Amino acid sequence: MSGKIFMMKKYFNVFPVLTVLFLLSGGCEKEGIPATVLYVTIANIDTIRLSLGTFGDEEGCSITQNALHASSSRILGQPWEPRVYEYIPDPGYTGPDKVLMHTERGSDGASENDEIEIIEINFTIITSHQQSDG
Repeated sequence: MSGKIFMMKKYFNVFPVLTVLFLLSGGCEKEGIPATVLYVTIANIDTIRLSLGTFGDEEGCSITQNALHASSSRILGQPWEPRVYEYIPDPGYTGPDKVLMHTERGSDGASENDEIEIIEINFTIITSHQQSDG
């Protein structure tokens, strides 16, 4: 399986497996900020939704580098609701794509967030028949 995750229109909760993915993907730091690097293989006809968890009023998540080959690459949800990253590849596209997200947690309302993380998702977009051959 070589560290790849196959998704087919699934809702994938990031947090219970972040440690495992961190170990598989060789988690790293970018500019001193902890980074989680994920490698995801998805068919070009599928949708992936990754749960990012919940964030409070002063906490949040944002896309800092959006995917270049996506008909949808966005964060869904409102504060205090589970936030979900949605990715839908451009129709017919195959090849690599990447998104970078920045998350901040840990504020008690009076202090700044102290749990800051970068999430990098590297997509490999394949045709649907490649996935069934695999």
